[in-house]
Amino acid sequence: MLPMLPISRNLKQAQAKSAIASHFGQAAALYHAKAQMQKDCAKHLLSYLPQPLILPPGKILEVGCGTGFITQELVQRFPDRPLEITDLSAEMLQFCQTHLQMHSIIEFRQMDGEVISSETPYAMIVSGFTIQWFDDPIATLRNWRSHLQQGGILLISFPTYQSFPEWRQICAELDLPFTANPLPDAERVWTALSQEFSQCQAYEKNISLTFDSAFNFFENFKAIGAGFNQAGKRLSLSQMRQLIQYWDSQSNRSLKPVTANFNIAFGMLKR
Repeated sequence: MLPMLPISRNLKQAQAKSAIASHFGQAAALYHAKAQMQKDCAKHLLSYLPQPLILPPGKILEVGCGTGFITQELVQRFPDRPLEITDLSAEMLQFCQTHLQMHSIIEFRQMDGEVISSETPYAMIVSGFTIQWFDDPIATLRNWRSHLQQGGILLISFPTYQSFPEWRQICAELDLPFTANPLPDAERVWTALSQEFSQCQAYEKNISLTFDSAFNFFENFKAIGAGFNQAGKRLSLSQMRQLIQYWDSQSNRSLKPVTANFNIAFGMLKR
């Protein structure tokens, strides 16, 4: 049986974390089937590891395993290394454990990535598409650094605030609220951390996804659990209908499908 989460720092934060875990937990099966970008980015993230890779002894921790895209890569690349696989959502963690090509020295643990607690430092901490959900990503990453061994590696990816320019532009043209969650500023993250690590390599990649309609874009977003707005911002039904119809009309005018651009940051930091 999975252990219970520790008590959060305050009720509001606890409620937000519970809602995030619930949205992703309910979407576990659809996430695994539909989150192709996250799956592709998992392989991309691991490709940034230096070769030959020299890690200190010890466990590798994954924060926010989801349905296991990065986890499977870790299993294949580190068959003899102990792995500690964690997620805020018990359902996501269970899905990952059930569908994973198993590993002889792997531990699954439900955990809030913002409050890592371990007496033994890790050889590597890996997290893909997780830190954008944190209240203070930079403070959390600094905490993760303190749980790395000397010479250990922090490997992360996350969507940046430059994502969704089409959605943002259409909201501006229609004078509608832009209801995407705030996303991290990659340059600010790397600037804050670069002085605290002996090595910092950062990359950004623009990824374009196409959809048959704006409705399909939002449905896909919702299906994988990412539609939860942390600030509770929502459009009314009439506003949503206006947004979808206008976005579709702009795409039809240019004879192109609806396009959504994501800006993804990848970082490899060595303590």
